[in-house]
Amino acid sequence: REMLHSMIPAKVIEKIECFWDVKSEEYWRRRSSVGSTTSQTYFESNTSSLHSSYIERADEMNSKIHFLNEMNRTNHDYDDGIIIDRGYELTTTSRALYAEEVNNVCIIFLDIVGFSRMSLELKPIQIMDMLHDLFGRYDNLCDRHGVLKLETVGDAYVCATNLLKERDDYSPGDEYLHAKDAALNALDMAKDMVRQAQHVIIPKSMPIESVQVRVGIHIGEVTCGVLGERLPKFAVFGSAVNLAARMEQTS
Repeated sequence: REMLHSMIPAKVIEKIECFWDVKSEEYWRRRSSVGSTTSQTYFESNTSSLHSSYIERADEMNSKIHFLNEMNRTNHDYDDGIIIDRGYELTTTSRALYAEEVNNVCIIFLDIVGFSRMSLELKPIQIMDMLHDLFGRYDNLCDRHGVLKLETVGDAYVCATNLLKERDDYSPGDEYLHAKDAALNALDMAKDMVRQAQHVIIPKSMPIESVQVRVGIHIGEVTCGVLGERLPKFAVFGSAVNLAARMEQTS
């Protein structure tokens, strides 16, 4: 349950609800951007007169939102570690639950130096214990710095600053200041990640060695949203993510 909750943060579920709320101005503004009549005209009209296909789509999304919220509750059946919701089954659709572009997101991309060699020399349980120790420290750092953990892929740990922030009332000057704060926060986070890695010992290393890591940081525009039907996951991608990974590779 906690794993699924980490895949889709609570703030993202709130964004999904707003994204598909037919009574919201944002919903009709988005529809107008793809060729509908002006958002104001639709927003002011009575919802009972809306086109039936729009209502059906919104109902489908509300069911999926309910399913995501239920993932975080305790009254589920469990089957081999997979949550089974007896009341609702996700229907097949080619459209995402939620998606948006966000500016000035600072991506932090980290991996372990020499991990491939370690994975060949160490037992699986030793590798997993080492990663659990390291990533657990990074999870605590995310809480301390207010950084959003995105994912772990093998020995890579990816997180971000300035992603799930309310920006409706930002002025151009505010946007610059928030981007600067996000970059400085990411730098503080990265430095603490390097320090924490020095407290994680490589199993059976003689002489005793601590884990060494590489970190890459880049700030820019990203696309984010919720992907998947079976195990929905909050995903972030774009040039900022790619450049952060390249910065890590060359660090």
